[in-house]
Amino acid sequence: MAHSMQLVTIEEGTPRFRRVRPRRTSPPGQLNLWGAAGRVVPLDRGDDDPFRRALALDMTGRPEAAEAYRQAAAADEGYAADALCNLGLLSVHAEDYDGAFRAFAEALVQDPAHVATHYNVGCLHLHLGQFVSARLHLHVAVGLSDDDGAADAVYNLALACAVCGDGEGADAALVRYAEAASSSEAEAARSLVSRLLAQQAAAGGAAEPPAGSA
Repeated sequence: MAHSMQLVTIEEGTPRFRRVRPRRTSPPGQLNLWGAAGRVVPLDRGDDDPFRRALALDMTGRPEAAEAYRQAAAADEGYAADALCNLGLLSVHAEDYDGAFRAFAEALVQDPAHVATHYNVGCLHLHLGQFVSARLHLHVAVGLSDDDGAADAVYNLALACAVCGDGEGADAALVRYAEAASSSEAEAARSLVSRLLAQQAAAGGAAEPPAGSA
C-alpha cells in the first residue's frame, strides 16, 4: 500500500534576514549579529558620517539608501563591509538576488570574516533552495560568532543540515540552539528538523539548484 508524505517546506520555520545590532566599539569585525536592533550602527561616529547617513535613509525606506551605501563603502574602508552587507539586504528585499550576491561577495572581499555577511548569504541560499551552500555559510557564521544569542544562525544551520541529510550536523546545531531558545522553541525546531530528515531519507537525499555567486 502506497503512503503519501506531506512535504515540509523550509519557509515553515526559517527566521528572517538580519542586519547586525548596533556596535559599541569602532573597530571593524567586532559585531554582534543577533540583537534586536537589526542594523549596523556606528555609535561613536558623527552625524555627518557617510555610513550613518546611508543607514538613516535605509531605516526610513528612502530609495536613495542603496546609492548612499555604495558611497559609504567607497568613502570608508573601515565600514565598507558593513555598508555592502546592508546594500545586499536592500537587494534581497527588492528580490534582486543576483545584486544581493554581488554586494555580499564584495563585502566578503573587504572582510572575509564578516559574520553578518556570511549569515545573510546563508539565509539567501536557504531561501533559494541552495542548501549545501547555505550550510557552508551558516556554519562559517556560527563558527565566527562567540555570541551566545546567535540562535537564528544555529537554527538555520540545523535546517540546512537536515535538508542536506546531515543528521549529525543538524543534531549538533539543535543542541546549541536549545541553549539559547525556550524549551517550546527548541522542541518545535527538533520536530521540524526530524521531519526534514525523514523527508530527505525517503527521497534519497537533497537536490540543490546551482549556487549563487557568493
